[in-house]
Amino acid sequence: MASALVFLFPLCINTLKHWASSIFILLFFVSISAVKQYKWDLKKEEKIFLLILFLHVLTVLISNLLAGWTYASNRWFFAGEIRLLLAIPIYLYLRQIPDIWNWLLRGVPLGAIVIGLTGIIDFSMRYSTGDISMIFAEGAYGHIFQGNIAVLLSIFSYLAIDYFRDNKLFYRLCVLGAALALIGAVLSVARNAWLSIIVLYFIAFMIRGGVSKYSSALSLKRIVIVIAILIPALYFLSGIDYVKARFERVVEEPVAYFNADRSKPIPFTSIGFRLEQWRGVLVAFEEKPLLGHGVGNMGKVTNVLIREGKINKMVYLDHTEKS
Repeated sequence: MASALVFLFPLCINTLKHWASSIFILLFFVSISAVKQYKWDLKKEEKIFLLILFLHVLTVLISNLLAGWTYASNRWFFAGEIRLLLAIPIYLYLRQIPDIWNWLLRGVPLGAIVIGLTGIIDFSMRYSTGDISMIFAEGAYGHIFQGNIAVLLSIFSYLAIDYFRDNKLFYRLCVLGAALALIGAVLSVARNAWLSIIVLYFIAFMIRGGVSKYSSALSLKRIVIVIAILIPALYFLSGIDYVKARFERVVEEPVAYFNADRSKPIPFTSIGFRLEQWRGVLVAFEEKPLLGHGVGNMGKVTNVLIREGKINKMVYLDHTEKS
């Protein structure tokens, strides 16, 4: 049962709502029922990994106790940090199942193919019906989640190529999954996904020995085919006003943010808002570098920093004052 759940995990992660969280909870209950079967022959790396999970939750708990609990911090802690604790028995259970990671690796390229195809179909259906004022592929949770997960499955599928080098079927599925999920990420029109493609594939190329090794692994023929597919696809996308505008904002919004007069309210832009939020995080870190302000409390802290004149009014969160 656990092997089947691990295998199925990546397949429908963005086509069925609550798929991933439901599998996680099921694995937790299975792992709890098998406590007596745990093997405690943990390697040094495993002990460090589990200790990091535990210390992270403990640190957040202490941080919130010192900074004060809010409605938001309760939601974030019990929906997020507690699940990291649940991951400890899940890991202790899964590690004792032979070839459990092989099942996950087999599910990754299949999941990459699924999310890539659903992205392509979603985008194509919107385009064919003329719904292009805000055109993107989104899946079950929206285009940002679609983009992020598609990039992850693409990069994992790409990295699994070496593992399946002697298995022709899954080798080809990994190449196909990496390509289709990459297209699904591009079609999500999520700018963080576009940035993730560049950063994660750069890291992957370095891990695998650089571009030269990548080229020899896939062969010149396959690289030419991929480029022949990508260039017309990108040219097609550049002709859609909404997608073209999103591409242009990648450059325009950061430039506008860094050139803005900070003595006045900065005009709102999507990227500018996030950059100012990160600046607020740095200011908040300087104030409490050790234990922080508590998970979920950043909205409250942001508004305080604005009133103190330390960050710009653009990132003021009105709903935080009402909660």
